Amino acid sequence: MSNQIKAAIIIGGCAIIAAALAIWKPEKEIKSSIAIFENITGEKMDSIDSVDRRNAPFHIYVKGVATNSINYYVYLVVNDNYAEWIEPINGLGAHVDNKFIGECFLGKKDEVASLNKLYTIYAVVVNREYMAFNILDRKTIISQSNIIELYRTH
Repeated sequence: MSNQIKAAIIIGGCAIIAAALAIWKPEKEIKSSIAIFENITGEKMDSIDSVDRRNAPFHIYVKGVATNSINYYVYLVVNDNYAEWIEPINGLGAHVDNKFIGECFLGKKDEVASLNKLYTIYAVVVNREYMAFNILDRKTIISQSNIIELYRTH
């Protein structure tokens, strides 16, 4: 067999393999997931400083875990029944793919309208970058965590 025929066979075989790989889809796509832990803490950030969900302060810390999110962005979100606010990044954002901790603010510190109000907190994996206190565009969500409700009284 001549070298030209061998080369043609090799090239043809490579083309078949490349075409098969181009149309091949894995049986199960690996999706990102995210969860936040139920134990919300106050500014001291220790287990003794666990927040009472019916009597929450203005400033809290939330811990969670994100998986398969390395090519996306991870943020904490507070919904005040008006809008869904991206919380300050502080270690969140791009390339979060493990345990995380972030801070959340329930309303505005000295604003009376922020008191005696229900807030929901959750984490998201999204496909774009946000700045702190931007309003979340729900079309960018890849994955969303469980929701925790807190009633701010002080």
